[in-house]
Order: sequence, then C-alpha cells, then structure tokens
Amino acid sequence: MLYEKNNTQIDKYIMALSRGDDQALSKLYDCTYKPLYSLCYAFFANKEDSEEALHNSYLMIKRKSAYFKGSKGFNWVYTITKNVCLNTLKQSKRYLSVDFQDEKEVNKMLGNLSLIAQPSCVDESGIIQLAKTVLSEYEYKILILHAVNDMKFKEISMLVGKGEATVRWQYNNALKKVRIEYQRRDSYEE
Repeated sequence: MLYEKNNTQIDKYIMALSRGDDQALSKLYDCTYKPLYSLCYAFFANKEDSEEALHNSYLMIKRKSAYFKGSKGFNWVYTITKNVCLNTLKQSKRYLSVDFQDEKEVNKMLGNLSLIAQPSCVDESGIIQLAKTVLSEYEYKILILHAVNDMKFKEISMLVGKGEATVRWQYNNALKKVRIEYQRRDSYEE
C-alpha cells in the first residue's frame, strides 16, 4: 500500500473517528495495521507484546483523534504507535529513558534494535540461517522483512529511516551475498 496516495483516505478516517464514527477505526486499522505491527515487532520481537502494543496504539489513536490536524495521517498514527512502544518499554524498564520528541535519538535507538528475533517460517533449506551468518544485522533485517514477512520496500524504508531506493539496493546486495555463499558452499559439498 502506498501511503502517500492513501494518506488522504487515512486523514478522512482519523477525522471521522474524531467525530465519533467507530466504523472509521476499523477502516483505519485495515489500511495501517501491517506497517504498525511491523513497527511494534521491531521493538518487542515477539508476537504477544507486539499485538498488545498495536492494540494500545489504536486505543491511543482513538483517544487522541480530536487532536489530529487533518493532514499526514499515516505519519501521525506511526508516531503514536512508536511512542506507545517506547512508553511500554520505559514502563517495563527494558530500555533507558528516551526523549520521545528527539527524532534523531529515537531513530538511532530503533536502528540498534533487533527487528526480527526469529522469522515466522520453517527454514528447511537453511537459507535463513546462512543469511544470518553471511549478512550484517542490518542486511539480514531488510532481507527477512521483505522476503519472509512480505513487507513492501516502502514500508521497510519508513521503518529503518532510509530511502526506498536505498533499501531496495541493500536488499538486492544482500540476496547476492547469500546466493554467492550458497553456491560456494554447495560446490564444496559436491
């Protein structure tokens, strides 16, 4: 989903929500849950905590909808979700205090988190384990987010704070590294 094109629709859902239209929350959820869940998973690296944070985020979005200015709705819900995650971590003392208004500090912290603890699939071929050993942590994250979790490059770029073209290039380079290493190891086994 391209959020720039749908941002006006997201804006409308938030505005409707602020007027008390509870159906708008369901529609907002349908078009934003995937990147917001991925953001939550980046913080907690497990399904249960991520789902709880996502649920709390939508409750906060509903509660704060009256404060929405009417534009850039996706950025607004994304920021609320990020802050819910950070507050949850702070309350559980799993992370030191962070100035939530300091985007640079938050992005730095997000970049240091492990986005994927374990991919949610069976790795019969051993490719994922190979990727984990061959790639940097950052390259591995991008590879898993796109190839295993089926996230769009646009969503990944928002999550990691880099341009979409850069993320696509890094993904292709990661694939190339894994392919070369797989072929190298396969030729040794013959």
